Amino acid sequence: GGLWDFPGGEAIVEDVEKEELDLVAEVRGETGLAVIEEKFLVQVSHQYTHHKVTLRSSLCGLENERQRIPENETDIRGRWLTPREMDSLACPSGVRKVIEYLKTERPGMFSNNYAC
Repeated sequence: GGLWDFPGGEAIVEDVEKEELDLVAEVRGETGLAVIEEKFLVQVSHQYTHHKVTLRSSLCGLENERQRIPENETDIRGRWLTPREMDSLACPSGVRKVIEYLKTERPGMFSNNYAC
């Protein structure tokens, strides 16, 4: 609770290979933004004290590039951030792994000041 995370949903499954998560629907439900899943980026695993998580991260674009905020502003539960801003936020350890992967392995994604 109280930690920053990427939008996209969460599923508790016994077999990660069988997991089917509708990322586009989850992001819209959490943020009010209509997105298009463009490219799978990375999958990382992290062991917390009492459970293990597998995080799958994809690059998404806005369906309408002019829509930077949700249609209904009361739906806003997050914000666009630069990598520098992400470094200063409290995130779960697994999410931190995704952020570090993106900065290390995909630095070009941030050269145009992309936000996550």
